[in-house]
Amino acid sequence: MDRFGALPQEAEALLQVAKLRTFVKAHGITDFAVQGRYVKVAPLQPSESLELKINRLYPGSIVKSVTKVVMIARPQSAAWESAAVEIGDTSLLDWAFELAQTLLERPKRK
Repeated sequence: MDRFGALPQEAEALLQVAKLRTFVKAHGITDFAVQGRYVKVAPLQPSESLELKINRLYPGSIVKSVTKVVMIARPQSAAWESAAVEIGDTSLLDWAFELAQTLLERPKRK
């Protein structure tokens, strides 16, 4: 907040996008984008345990080990829900950042 007041919601969303891009780039990811029903993450070579975690947390996801591409099934609104609760645009930002943290941050060992 500055002398002009609080940032507009659009500016806050833009800052969230920049934070997400910086986070994934710092972890060596060059492609983190929505492609149809999936979020494409590349290059990423998940360990066996991370691959199991991906399949458990994001059913319908695809891991392509040879090309180092992971296609994460993104959340969809149910067919019986109204279009007013459509998942898209900036509503995916929080989910996308949580996804990036799940895929890229390694658990700390004690």
